[in-house]
Amino acid sequence: MNIKKLFPSQEEDEVIILVVREHWFFMFTRVLAWLIFVAVLFLFDKYAPQFIPRLFEMPYLNFVNLGKNIYVMFLVLGLFMLWTIYYLNVQIVTNKRIVDIWQKGIFSQRISELTLPNIEDVTSEVRGFWATVLGYGNVEIQTAGEKENFIFQSVPEPREIEKMIINQTGLYHGPRGNE
Repeated sequence: MNIKKLFPSQEEDEVIILVVREHWFFMFTRVLAWLIFVAVLFLFDKYAPQFIPRLFEMPYLNFVNLGKNIYVMFLVLGLFMLWTIYYLNVQIVTNKRIVDIWQKGIFSQRISELTLPNIEDVTSEVRGFWATVLGYGNVEIQTAGEKENFIFQSVPEPREIEKMIINQTGLYHGPRGNE
């Protein structure tokens, strides 16, 4: 499958090798936190009429319904934002460079690029019980010069990503030992 123009500065002859997003476990934990707010709405509907019956009489009932509708709109918007930011935060490895796209918010995005010749070292790290069990961790790409290091945080299979990047830089630089 050939992906065309996944990011703005992608060149015509540039081949995408890997697209990486944060491990699903972190999206799962955010959705669980979101579900707590959904539970608050259901608990309000179940227990508020028993403990605050006047709220459900006129003229207060209209305000309660308005408040619940606004709350539901924010819940839907929150879930939309969770998914959008998860989906748009991506690291891309091509045959020429590494691109880190960080979506800070709906209208805020940062794109960083690192060409393969500037890579000096690649390190993967898996820390903790859940990271070991679920197979996620960090990949740090050290660069030449004053450029900031790239860190892929909480990505699935960090050791495989590290090996793939090292192999790609080896392919880019050609065979070693003939220098």
